[in-house]
Amino acid sequence: MNVKLTQKQLIELRRYEELELPDGKLTVVEEGEWDGAGEKYQTLELIFTDGERFFRGTITRSGSYFSDWSYDDYGGADIT
Repeated sequence: MNVKLTQKQLIELRRYEELELPDGKLTVVEEGEWDGAGEKYQTLELIFTDGERFFRGTITRSGSYFSDWSYDDYGGADIT
C-alpha cells in the first residue's frame, strides 16, 4: 500500500485510531505527546501501520487551552 494522506485524514486517523482507505486500513500504533505544551503552536507525532509497514505523520495545531485549538490543514501530510 502506498500511503498518501491529507492533514484532515491524519487528524481523523488520530481521532478514531483507524482509517479506511480504498487500498486498505490504517491503524494507530503510537501517539506522542503534544510538543510545545503551553505554547501557541504545538505538534504531535503519530505512528501508524497498514499491517505490513509503519509510517510516521505529524499533526500541528495552534491556539490556546483557554480558547480553542485550530488544527492546521496544509493539504498533503508529510508521511515518512
